[in-house]
Amino acid sequence: MNDNDFYGDPYREKDIYQEIKQRIDALYRNRTQYFGHLTAFLILNIGGWVLISGSDASMGFFAFLSIAWLTGLGVHTINFAMTELRERALREELDRAGYYQRAGKAKRDERLVRLSDDGEIVDVDGEMIDMERRA
Repeated sequence: MNDNDFYGDPYREKDIYQEIKQRIDALYRNRTQYFGHLTAFLILNIGGWVLISGSDASMGFFAFLSIAWLTGLGVHTINFAMTELRERALREELDRAGYYQRAGKAKRDERLVRLSDDGEIVDVDGEMIDMERRA
């Protein structure tokens, strides 16, 4: 197996890009569907209860519909939460394996620099800084 089998193959890079794009699209589609469902539930139930608050005849039927819809929303909430947890676990495992690095990690670990007396940026050794601090 040579390096072009994975790293240099433009077709494989395109496949990886498509896999990542599909995964992100599915994640955001899941979020959009969940929050749309939640918003519709809240608006229509609040509005419905306000409209029928003076009527005893349709209150039982509307209560049944609200409970049934709330059950569906509960199932959707569990599916949404499990999808988010699965994606978080996947990111953490990829991070541990070195395939994924969070954007918030500082790049200072790679290179230490200091401003010299004349204003130039100079590479320094971490051990040198420790010795200067001790002195």
